[in-house]
Amino acid sequence: MNVLVLGANGPVGQRLCQLLHGSGRVTVVAAAPDGDPARGQVRLDPQNAGAVREAVRGMQAVVQCPDAGGAALVESTRHLVRAAVAEGCGRLVQVGSQAAYGEVEGVVDERARTGRRGGAWRAAEDLLVACGRRGGTSVLLRTGCLWGPRAGTWAERLARWLHAGRLGDLGAAGDGWSNLVHVDDVCVAVLRALQLPLQPGESRTYNLAGADSPRWNEVLIDLALATGATPVRRMRPLALRLQAWTDPLAATLLRAPPAPPASEPLTPALLALWRSQLRLDPRAAMKDLVLDWTPYPVALQEIASWWRGRQEESELEPLAVPQGS
Repeated sequence: MNVLVLGANGPVGQRLCQLLHGSGRVTVVAAAPDGDPARGQVRLDPQNAGAVREAVRGMQAVVQCPDAGGAALVESTRHLVRAAVAEGCGRLVQVGSQAAYGEVEGVVDERARTGRRGGAWRAAEDLLVACGRRGGTSVLLRTGCLWGPRAGTWAERLARWLHAGRLGDLGAAGDGWSNLVHVDDVCVAVLRALQLPLQPGESRTYNLAGADSPRWNEVLIDLALATGATPVRRMRPLALRLQAWTDPLAATLLRAPPAPPASEPLTPALLALWRSQLRLDPRAAMKDLVLDWTPYPVALQEIASWWRGRQEESELEPLAVPQGS
């Protein structure tokens, strides 16, 4: 099987390419806007319809690993679907997001109606489902919050904020469900989705989230203790809300470049996420894709070991010695 992985430099894309290469049964083409030909990658702008069609040519399947939603996601998905139909690519798999549910709360399975705020993600999903009307098949994976011992995941993001003293014990503000899902579990789901027997025109949707994912406050405190971000700071609700409004405003007014992870702005959307009572029901994925989630304590220890290793590496980096004049 020839498989094109779009977004190959993200945390899921990188790990997925490793697993696909290791299987020995799949020919993988890794593509990303910043793809490095020296590493065997293809540099591909997903907004370029012609380039996308050229990349899809000769592929039996495409895995889309978008790094964000919005209008760009919808446009790139439209280009992908048109290319897949034109080139006869039979299977599209999207590593999507729980954001497709919008503001819906409570325990939700894949049949639940979505809220108004699921806009771009739902629009992209609708395009993929429509691909089936012309004989293709699609599998939509609505992932929870991605974590694990890898850069670019929630584990890294939260750990940096905790060590910078910008997060800690949120109290009631962290009472939402985390819906954490390990990077490796998502990759296994993609592998199974590529092999899933589907009839022409059929589409399936699956929630991906660890069944033992705790509430956000427990995650933050556990991660702080595991990575050494102690003492755990107690965050005042008013100060947290104020920071969430002023950080993005300051970045906009100052026209600042993208912030390093530790100083990345906290936003109202993040505060809403940490309060959200949305809880993904992953039982359909467990049954159809034969998934068994990485236990929360195991993932936490993996992340702690990875974090300590990264800190030790940074401490061993040689200092730049100024040259004398």
